[in-house]
Amino acid sequence: MSKLLTIQIETGTAPIDVRLVMPRFGHLSESTFQQLITSLSRYFMRLNLCFSRDRTDSELCQFQRGELAPSAFGPELQAVYQLALKAQADTANAFDPFYAGTFDPRGLLKGWMLFQAFETYLRPLLQDQSLVAAAINGGGDVQMGVTARSEFVWNVGVESPNDMSHVIKRYRIKNGAMATSMRGGSAIGGPIQCQEGAPSLDQATVLAPSLIAADTLATTAVAMGERAFESFKQQRQLKIMGLLVTAQDNLVEF
Repeated sequence: MSKLLTIQIETGTAPIDVRLVMPRFGHLSESTFQQLITSLSRYFMRLNLCFSRDRTDSELCQFQRGELAPSAFGPELQAVYQLALKAQADTANAFDPFYAGTFDPRGLLKGWMLFQAFETYLRPLLQDQSLVAAAINGGGDVQMGVTARSEFVWNVGVESPNDMSHVIKRYRIKNGAMATSMRGGSAIGGPIQCQEGAPSLDQATVLAPSLIAADTLATTAVAMGERAFESFKQQRQLKIMGLLVTAQDNLVEF
């Protein structure tokens, strides 16, 4: 049988879980394994220095105080800033990184960080078949992959917004991502500014090929509300699926 390893990476905020499925025959070398842990740790530590809301010297905090111009951004903040502006334009301000009066990219930041980590450090190990499957999870948002021709499938669950120990929906995914956004926010994601007078959604989960897209669209869904998001999906012909939890605790699959 394949062997599953779980690694926890400290980020300075919430820990990141990495799951690796080893091939039945053969293994990931010890040196490659240790290098993977080191590289992921350094990656998230570097991003924490850039995006931390608690460090006054982070690029994000400097920008929020008006001490750093977009032209002086490092590559990471520049990438997230441009993605946030595009998401704002594409969703007619439903995804609003300035809703609190200053730039706050948390509506897609976690998805971007995890997706980049997966593509940079885990995807190559799937391509050379050092791994059967890999997944990276931060606060329930997860990017998953399986090597070509493998029958392995990831089983992921959506937790209730009212009881985190209760799973309300399960999905089987080989390659793709799942992200969940809640109206009141979480330890990692900030609160969402709803466009409706009486918010219709408490939570939205989106499955998409990229965790950047899944995270952005989950935030957008909660901000727009059930009916507006349904119209948005149809207009954009989005090839996504997921689950909405309404303010009345009804479950709406799409």
